[in-house]
Amino acid sequence: MSAFTTIVLEVILADDTAPPPTALVFDATYYVGSYTESDGLVFSTPIALAEGFEVDVEFGLEGDSAQWFTLVPGSDNTYSLALSSPIPAAVVANNQKLIFVVTAQRSGGVAARATIVIALTDGNPDSSVTFDKVLYEGIVQGSVVQHEEITVQGYSGTSVTIIGAYAPLFEATLSGGSVVVTASGSLTLPSDIQIIVLELRAGDIGAVLILEVTATVATTEGTPKPKGPEKHKSYLLFFFDSNKKRFYLASKPRIVWSN
Repeated sequence: MSAFTTIVLEVILADDTAPPPTALVFDATYYVGSYTESDGLVFSTPIALAEGFEVDVEFGLEGDSAQWFTLVPGSDNTYSLALSSPIPAAVVANNQKLIFVVTAQRSGGVAARATIVIALTDGNPDSSVTFDKVLYEGIVQGSVVQHEEITVQGYSGTSVTIIGAYAPLFEATLSGGSVVVTASGSLTLPSDIQIIVLELRAGDIGAVLILEVTATVATTEGTPKPKGPEKHKSYLLFFFDSNKKRFYLASKPRIVWSN
């Protein structure tokens, strides 16, 4: 008389899908500097990647305003911004800011982008009106705007004008020399917008406000967790004949998919 024992062997098969290339991510969404004809370019923050740097990554500048600038390599994974040629006086006189893009790209198409904002701060030397800074920063979350304190001095006007591609979406309120920028209604922005650059004008004097667009994260109970890599589990069922001391395959492999 034969005795049988059932044995189940579980075999976990590795997913043969190759991992995606490491993403390239700059260590800042944007970089800021300033320029005057007397002092030249002031840009002290190194430009670097926070993730994905390798020796074959190429850095560059894009945009019409990038024509007067160049990237200077520093230590591994850092660059500084320098002038490649003087910025024309007419450009400085007619603009409050220059905006262009720094890029990092690896062969194979993986790329990253960040924005560079250069405030042009010569202004009108004969004017008694001044902002306490030439560049202010803040955030936009949903339709809520928060920014550091903005103060204008010597201004007798009753309003501050906002200039920029997204200027119609915002409004500025002036009270006692303090300027507050808010959304003029419910904001609907393109999903790929990371920063909004606005120019504030009080008479013929201006300043720049950079708003970083931050995502509004809504969490609710029951929200499915992101799925991890898919694993393949294969089960083999055997019988053991104790008299003949042999294993026999009892059925075909059964495959179970799980996360």
